[in-house]
Amino acid sequence: MNFITNIKIRTVLMVILIFFSLLWLGVSAYTLFSLNQVNQTLQLSDNEQLNSDIINGANDHYYRTVTSLERAARAEQYGTQAEADVDLNAVTTELTLIDQGLAQFKNIDHGLLDPLLVDKIYNSSLQLRTLGMQPLLQAVKDKRYDDFSQGMHDTYLPLRRQFTDVMQEYNGAVSAIKASSSARIALLTTLCQRALLAALLAGIVIVLFTDRYLVRHLVTPLNIIKGHFRALTAGQLGFTVTDSFPA
Repeated sequence: MNFITNIKIRTVLMVILIFFSLLWLGVSAYTLFSLNQVNQTLQLSDNEQLNSDIINGANDHYYRTVTSLERAARAEQYGTQAEADVDLNAVTTELTLIDQGLAQFKNIDHGLLDPLLVDKIYNSSLQLRTLGMQPLLQAVKDKRYDDFSQGMHDTYLPLRRQFTDVMQEYNGAVSAIKASSSARIALLTTLCQRALLAALLAGIVIVLFTDRYLVRHLVTPLNIIKGHFRALTAGQLGFTVTDSFPA
């Protein structure tokens, strides 16, 4: 510490205080920034999950719709109209839920998803709804069972396979985004932990340095001065008073 022997104690302490404040200011700012990034990443991840839930929910609705249509067609042919009406009402409910899901999907934020892929899955679902489901429902209502069977084979199944393929592509994109988000959150968490640990270690070093500095340049000199005064008080006038304090 010889290089700071001639520097005023107040100046050294002010430098230490300013350095310590800047250190924790920087760490705090970085931590708040990282937490904000984590929050934004979580919001994006939740948004992608919502998108995925809507699409996969539509897939379930399509399955229940076509199952109800097949039951209704069989009931009309071999059962009673009352049984068919129950299934047709279920079809109407499912189609309403599909329409609501399509409207919601069209208007929500799709985050980091490729807009082309978003349009692709939306159009595929819409075609399955309007070109696949609706004609089948009308055929059952009109008791055109041959048209129902042909529409199921020629129109619905190809559209269903198309929607399934696009849905798998879409879910893969969502999974990739979620994996990237998880990796980003893990990285930010690790960097925050390291920054806080580094700041803690730096704080310990500053405290130890400050303690040693004060002992060497304030406490020890004051003890020497007190020793001189005690000697003078005791009447020991023959000793030599020195101003050579520890450097």
